[in-house]
Amino acid sequence: MGQLLREGLKWVCLLLAITLISLVALAQVGEKGFLLVDDTPTRASHSSYMPPTYGIPETITGYRVLTVRTPENTACMLPGSRRVVLQASAPDVDRFLQDTDIAAVQAELATLSTEVRWEISFVGPSVTFEQILSETEKWNAQFSDGCVRLGPAEAAVHLTP
Repeated sequence: MGQLLREGLKWVCLLLAITLISLVALAQVGEKGFLLVDDTPTRASHSSYMPPTYGIPETITGYRVLTVRTPENTACMLPGSRRVVLQASAPDVDRFLQDTDIAAVQAELATLSTEVRWEISFVGPSVTFEQILSETEKWNAQFSDGCVRLGPAEAAVHLTP
């Protein structure tokens, strides 16, 4: 039951991340109804987010790796974890959910390292490196004074004879 609950929570977190990033992209749509994307990212000055820094290929199972988040560049991540941010090409969430093979992504990440706790995030096709970097910087600023860590839940048990 515990494993099933953990898997369910992973999917909920994945869907929340997709929704959040989609909302960020939608908020950036201009009056003319299209997203203005800067095609000249400033990736070189942010090497701590780049896949090659961690021996990660530019694509994983056909998805472009936009960034890699680690405890060193993203506040409140667990030690020993890395979150790859993959760019989905599906035009909408329904198509993404239908076409995405999470197991294949996990299997390819496992071939890179078994000592890393891999996390996976997906973003939509119009999300840019700069948008992710901007949101990460906001996140880091929000938690600059420390992170909230939740421990195991405790349940009160009352035994009746």
